[in-house]
Amino acid sequence: RQSYITQNPHLSPNIKIAILQGRVLIGMTKEEVVAAIGKPDQKQDTSTWAAREHWVYHTGTDLARLYIFQFGKVNSWRQ
Repeated sequence: RQSYITQNPHLSPNIKIAILQGRVLIGMTKEEVVAAIGKPDQKQDTSTWAAREHWVYHTGTDLARLYIFQFGKVNSWRQ
């Protein structure tokens, strides 16, 4: 996490803190999410016109967290 922040000094203070704490914020890029919480377990392209993509992270035996990207940035998420 620290190396990503060092290599990207242009990041806002809020994004830097979130990455260091392993959290995701609305508006983060895909690269920032990977830096914060790692690569997703699964990716799903859901729409070509809106450039939507779903990233799934499994958090437990039956639980998963879904991050929804629109135009390359986090738009929302749900568990």
